[in-house]
Amino acid sequence: MLSEAISQGITIYSDNGSEYLGKAFAVPCAAAGIKQSTSTAYKSSSGMQGRAEGNNARAQQRMRSNLVLARPNFALFERDERMYWDYAAMYGSLQDRVRISVSRGEMMFAQVQRELPAAFGAQGTIKIQPGSAYARKHTKQLSDRAVRGLLVGVIDH
Repeated sequence: MLSEAISQGITIYSDNGSEYLGKAFAVPCAAAGIKQSTSTAYKSSSGMQGRAEGNNARAQQRMRSNLVLARPNFALFERDERMYWDYAAMYGSLQDRVRISVSRGEMMFAQVQRELPAAFGAQGTIKIQPGSAYARKHTKQLSDRAVRGLLVGVIDH
């Protein structure tokens, strides 16, 4: 099934947004065999595009909020949170899916805690797996069993 999906042509559809115009985007797409198709730019009279643009605006707002709230934690690790914008966007989408599921009564509080264990960029510890290269180098009795880290995403189940 995967080889079948890969062998099919890929086409990117856009609304003539500036991020999709120009050689910086077109040349890599052409080199990868990806076709581009454009539609008319957003018009408020069409109705349906308004819903899509509203969803895009919500996703951007959620991503920006996640980045702003995570900034102090990323600074502690000497990282620029903006470099993780794609993870912030994915985490924001997960937050929205969870919110919608709760509003429909499809998800209980315990499930929310499992889906969203902490805020984007939250500090925490990561358990060192026994077979990892890090564990093999640090095998003393009192050595750390975890390292500090930042939450940048959750694997969707």
